[in-house]
Order: sequence, then C-alpha cells, then structure tokens
Amino acid sequence: MNIKQGFGQFRKKDDRVRLEQEYLNYSQKLTFEGERLKRGYLELINKVEPDYFVTLTFAENTVSEDYALKTMREFRKQVNRKIFGGYAPADKLILLTFLERNFNNGIHFHILVKEPDTNRDYDLKHTLELHWRKMRFHGHSSFKEEWFKKIYNLEGIAKYIVKQTNGVNSPLIAECSNF
Repeated sequence: MNIKQGFGQFRKKDDRVRLEQEYLNYSQKLTFEGERLKRGYLELINKVEPDYFVTLTFAENTVSEDYALKTMREFRKQVNRKIFGGYAPADKLILLTFLERNFNNGIHFHILVKEPDTNRDYDLKHTLELHWRKMRFHGHSSFKEEWFKKIYNLEGIAKYIVKQTNGVNSPLIAECSNF
C-alpha cells in the first residue's frame, strides 16, 4: 500500500493532513533530487563532448539490470580489444552508458561515444554492431538506421537521455562507464 492509498484508513482529520503533508514533502524531495541528478548528467555529457549517440537493445524483455550491466562490461571489453588491439584495458574507449527501461519494462542502453584516438584502422559503427550481435539476448531489430547517429546537437541528445530523470524513474548511468 502506498501513501496515497492509505488516506481512507484515517478517521481523524489531523492524521490525514499529516499524511498528505508527508506525501507532498516526499514528492518535492524526489523532484529536487531528480533535478540535481539531471543537472549532473548534463554536466558530465557536456564535459565528455561525445561524437556518436548509440542505442542498443535486448531481444528479451526479461533481462535483468544485473545481466544487462554484465553484458555491457563484456561488450566494452571486446570493442576495446578490437579498436585498440590485444588486451587493451576496458577503459580506453570513452563511453557514457545509460541503462533505461522502456514502456514494457524492457532494458536498453543509450550510449554516448567519444571517437577513439588510435592509429588502428577500424569502422566504429561496424565494430559496435558486430560485437553487440555476439552478446547473448541482443536485439537483432535494433540495427535500423537510427541505432547509430553522429551527434550534431549535443544539447538535444543530452536532454533526450535525461528525459526520465525524476527521482523514481531515472536512467541509470551504468557502472561500467569509464569517465
């Protein structure tokens, strides 16, 4: 039972008023924290100045956040090895990885990618797609035209990524991000 559902149980007006005030205070705190988190995300995105916006999905809506994060760590490791060679550390490639749930509770990632600084010959889009396809439960349908975009309007992309930041339903900046 949440706070609002509990209003009918209280016979005394004072109890109901107190409970309504607690709910209002709680809502305001979530809004404040959400706005603070959103500003922090926007500052971080602007500091990195990413070059590409990538969306990667899972084929199954039953994938847990824990599994998704493990998959992302492995994906990052494989992509780093391909771009930088051998056993490159997983933190050479600058990715800001945001885990988000969609309307049917499925998990997907929004990733902001800084163009790697390397002399090696590679195609970033092809490398990301190839290695995501190797991951278990990846989303085959996610490789339409829109999954990989050059960023021309960083402010617009940043606002899109933080659109759900409101305290209780915030995108999670994945722990495997290295910046």
